[in-house]
Amino acid sequence: MIALKTRLFAFGIFVVLAGIAPVAQSDTLSLPENAQRHEQVITDPGRYLVPMARWSADGGLYSKPVQGRIVKESWHISGAKSAVQIMAPILAQIEKTHEIILDCSTQDCGGFDFRFAIEVLPAPSIYIDLTAYRFVSARSKDPQGGYLTLLSSTQNGVGYLQIVRAGFAQEAKTDIAKDAPVLEPAIESVTQSNPAIPTDIATRLNQSGRVVLEDLVFKSGSTELGGDRVQSLDEIASYLNTHPDTRIAFVGHTDATGSLKTNQTVSRRRATSAMSYLIDKHGIRRSRLMAEGVGYLAPVARNDTETGREANRRVEAVIISLD
Repeated sequence: MIALKTRLFAFGIFVVLAGIAPVAQSDTLSLPENAQRHEQVITDPGRYLVPMARWSADGGLYSKPVQGRIVKESWHISGAKSAVQIMAPILAQIEKTHEIILDCSTQDCGGFDFRFAIEVLPAPSIYIDLTAYRFVSARSKDPQGGYLTLLSSTQNGVGYLQIVRAGFAQEAKTDIAKDAPVLEPAIESVTQSNPAIPTDIATRLNQSGRVVLEDLVFKSGSTELGGDRVQSLDEIASYLNTHPDTRIAFVGHTDATGSLKTNQTVSRRRATSAMSYLIDKHGIRRSRLMAEGVGYLAPVARNDTETGREANRRVEAVIISLD
């Protein structure tokens, strides 16, 4: 009887171990050999908002805050044809060990609004074409595991992939593919000091892919640019003339006064004002420009002070494609 219990106990351990063994490898993904890691940022402990559902015009983006070890990586994949092509082999891997929470593409996700509501590493680490991207979030089937999010897009024949791991134990693997070459130096840091911010628009666009147009100052509820000339927009026109394959999106923002719906309308009109300036005064083609608004959902300062509200009423220029 004792021998039988011993065998049953041993069998039980085998079953348990067999059940969890695949999960122990769940944080290891394989990418193509031509994938190159461009950046890795680790915060431990950190906090990450995992998107759990598509963008809702009524409620915005529903996200689950996850605390613990946060690993953000960006990868460049030469020869990638589409965001779907990049994601397909990865999904085949993670579906074995993860529960898929959200799997969507561009407009199905919420388009522009979804993209600017999620956390994305800055350019040149990753470029996201606002007209063609794919996003996936997943939860490990291991109760002790964490969350995984993937964001993919392509630009000019290069695939861009962002991978975020949140809440996994420190010993969990963070290498993607052992044979994937890594661009040096890969960045690993808990905190990073910010270098001096350049003042000219062209340099800031080249460095980060986006820039706040600080000379566009709006009164609460106003969408008018004010004045005959706007230096930052004149500089963007020059940038577009010297980069004929680049497209720019203007993103409008508001403070938190009023309803979300009203503020989204106001912020979109602010962005449209900037776009119209380039078309009317500089003859930039409409097809190279885009205007959207996110209301008060992406503040850069507190909304309970006048100084903070003024800073939040802004327009950003964002490079959206290079094709």
